Amino acid sequence: MSETTIDIHPQFSIDAESKPQSVILSTVAYITLLVRANETEPSLWPPGMEEGAMALRRVREIESDCIAKIGEFDWEKLPEDLQDEYDSLCALLDRFQDTGERIGLRNLLLAVHEAEGCERSKAISAERSEQESERMV
Repeated sequence: MSETTIDIHPQFSIDAESKPQSVILSTVAYITLLVRANETEPSLWPPGMEEGAMALRRVREIESDCIAKIGEFDWEKLPEDLQDEYDSLCALLDRFQDTGERIGLRNLLLAVHEAEGCERSKAISAERSEQESERMV
């Protein structure tokens, strides 16, 4: 599997006064901005990806309808056909935002283990501090 990734950070061109004049974004970064901004105007989406606008519109519609009915969005309370539709639309939007970055299982497990270790260490340190405070009293 390829290890290539797409840089999602913007590149700014600066004028002589060090003021930004323009910005260059990767397509993935641009689509991510569209999704975060809830932009559903197809003409603003890259050529060949206009269906992303319609997918995003439908995702937000499903979410809004659910919130109107039960007060919050809860995927598990959607009818099965809407769950499937929602998942398919989200998968399409995810594909459009895919940077190609992959985290191997080994690296993921190591990161989780380290995070758990940090939390465990914090808990032990807090417990020790509490015990020391109790001894001083």
